[in-house]
Amino acid sequence: MYSQKFSFTEIPSGNQHLKCRRFMFHEHLDGRIMADGHVDFLMIVSGEAFWLGPGQKKFVPLAPLTAFPLGQSWSCFHINSGTQLINLKVRPDLLKADLMRNLTGNQPIDLQKVMLPEVFDRLKMVFEEALLNGDLNTLFSFIVEKNGNTRQSLSESFNIILEACAAETDLFSPISEIFLKRGHAYKKIARDFKQTTGFPLKRYFDTLRFHRAIHAIRSQSDQLHGNLIEALRYGYYDQSHFVKWSRSISGLNPSMLIKHLPQGASDFLVS
Repeated sequence: MYSQKFSFTEIPSGNQHLKCRRFMFHEHLDGRIMADGHVDFLMIVSGEAFWLGPGQKKFVPLAPLTAFPLGQSWSCFHINSGTQLINLKVRPDLLKADLMRNLTGNQPIDLQKVMLPEVFDRLKMVFEEALLNGDLNTLFSFIVEKNGNTRQSLSESFNIILEACAAETDLFSPISEIFLKRGHAYKKIARDFKQTTGFPLKRYFDTLRFHRAIHAIRSQSDQLHGNLIEALRYGYYDQSHFVKWSRSISGLNPSMLIKHLPQGASDFLVS
């Protein structure tokens, strides 16, 4: 059994080409204590990850067990295929007091430096056990319990979401219709998803669709022409509509976004 001091959430990407875990920043207030009484982090578990902070020109490599306070503003975030991330919720009393005064800064955090030693040791043990078993789904825990769900029912819901993402998120079909065609109640799945991750399911679908469009554009030799073609193919009304979504999700227009991404690796951004 895992300690109730921690809560974990994992969101599958639904993108078979990237083969990576996809995580969204929660829309919280400035990275402070959240409504559920926890401090919220996005944490790197394994693999390669990079970030581009405000005003920076180059991506900075990040090590495993590095974390970000969720709710902060990050210009760009990139992970290579196979990198695994989780959303980590920690009670404020398990962190060193000076961390609370620094959460508004937008620098990655070494959790070993900000957690109480016994808490960090416990956290490492939980991860090592989960990674050894090859099953990060074991890190779904007490957020789910709190809402009266079981890990089995949660896994089923995420499998349904993953299947729907892989099949039909290229088009702007109503999300409710995507699930209805599979015989599933959209409202229940959306509610479970929001309760577990803190992130609206529709926003997740919209962001996933955008990243697929960016990935397709980047593969075009004529990217200026590709912007419009791929934007229309992915259901955006026109070029300006696509640019608006790009700025909303990544803070950059499509051409700048593609320019800033490292070359030769799969693309992944969170906002």
